[in-house]
Amino acid sequence: MRRLLDDFVKLDEPDKSATASTQQPDNGVPIYADYEGNHVEAIYHQATKRVEITSGVLRGHSYKSPSGAAIGVVQAYNPNVHPNRNGWSFWFITENGEALQTIRS
Repeated sequence: MRRLLDDFVKLDEPDKSATASTQQPDNGVPIYADYEGNHVEAIYHQATKRVEITSGVLRGHSYKSPSGAAIGVVQAYNPNVHPNRNGWSFWFITENGEALQTIRS
């Protein structure tokens, strides 16, 4: 089970050529999560469904999905709990505070 989770949440090297400040407005949606008293900011890329963490201990890490990023946050801040999370309800859109699932295609 642990191996499957590790594959699901596999971290990729950060893309040095693209940062939050250089993203096209339609290519990245600023999102955030509050977990265990920690505020984590990220960018959700609608075309690829990837999440790039832009703050906190995971800054610079990129995940294949919102759920993968949510699991990464839980593992980083509370490694003693089961990390499975639904990323669509874990992350919120910075602009309006709505759950990420509201823009899920």
